[in-house]
Amino acid sequence: MDRPETAHVTTAMLKGVIVSTFLVAGAWAQETVFTDAHTLLIQAIRAGQASGVLTGAIDEHFTRQFHSTGALRVKARVVKDLARRDCKRLEVVYTKEDVDTPKGKTQAVLTTELDYCLEGGPPLAQGGTG
Repeated sequence: MDRPETAHVTTAMLKGVIVSTFLVAGAWAQETVFTDAHTLLIQAIRAGQASGVLTGAIDEHFTRQFHSTGALRVKARVVKDLARRDCKRLEVVYTKEDVDTPKGKTQAVLTTELDYCLEGGPPLAQGGTG
């Protein structure tokens, strides 16, 4: 009867699936998920840099624009201190994964800089000049 051999193969396969699941879960556990850009930018101002996966409206825009359901990874870092201590010049790099092109899958990358304050806007919107 083939039953013991089949059970052995199934057990080995399950062990592989369990190990793979833990490896994938471990990779995701190390990545911060941001539901809005404000939280990411505030963390970058306070810590000098921040990175993770961005979900929400900005990710939806990238998904529509690039016809991709891949993750939107974002890195933000302080590039300059401004006159107001609570404001910084930030470089933000958005990377949309799994973008289909005629040459295959690739990444869409948008790099930008902006002045941002802890209150959630540019220095001029806060009544100062940065």
